[in-house]
Amino acid sequence: MTSASESEIAVRNYLLFLEDPSKLVDHDEVARLEAAVQSTADPLEKLRTINRLQEIHDGDRDSYRQAFLAHAKSWADANDIRVASFLALGVDEATLRAAGFPVRGGAGRQASGRRGRQPVRHGQVRVEQVKEAASRQTGEFTLADLAAASGGSPMTIRKAVEEMIAAGQVERLGPTPNWSQPGRAPIQFRQITKRSRR
Repeated sequence: MTSASESEIAVRNYLLFLEDPSKLVDHDEVARLEAAVQSTADPLEKLRTINRLQEIHDGDRDSYRQAFLAHAKSWADANDIRVASFLALGVDEATLRAAGFPVRGGAGRQASGRRGRQPVRHGQVRVEQVKEAASRQTGEFTLADLAAASGGSPMTIRKAVEEMIAAGQVERLGPTPNWSQPGRAPIQFRQITKRSRR
């Protein structure tokens, strides 16, 4: 039998991942690994550490989704949570069907249409479009800000930001100061060079 706490964690983690993957990142672990990259002379150890950092930054969408698929239906039944409520928080119809929820065509489109914040059709947003959205940001911004501005998927947004950091266009500032909301503070970024708009 699955414990209630395990089911609740699975649902919460997937919803957090959809909202902002950085909320699930262990920033202390990231800082430790970044320091290890700088201090390690062994190239293989450095390779492994960088690989682990990339895994953390990319977020393990598959594992969060698989846990959601395994536990969401039983947790929702026990807590009287409706399908429309999941749709309102950005869980797509295909994921809900795979989890065992009865989803009828059209219901998801109606629910998502009422929520302007929900990014839709992630696959249509390219890295270049996310970079364009990042270039329009003034001051500090987070991955969630880019998601709202571009509608890109978490993976596309992270890839765009990492490429801009590598190109010297964006810098990583660290966790948002004075963060008072639940979960870890999201990471802030800032443009290094202001580029003229095309």
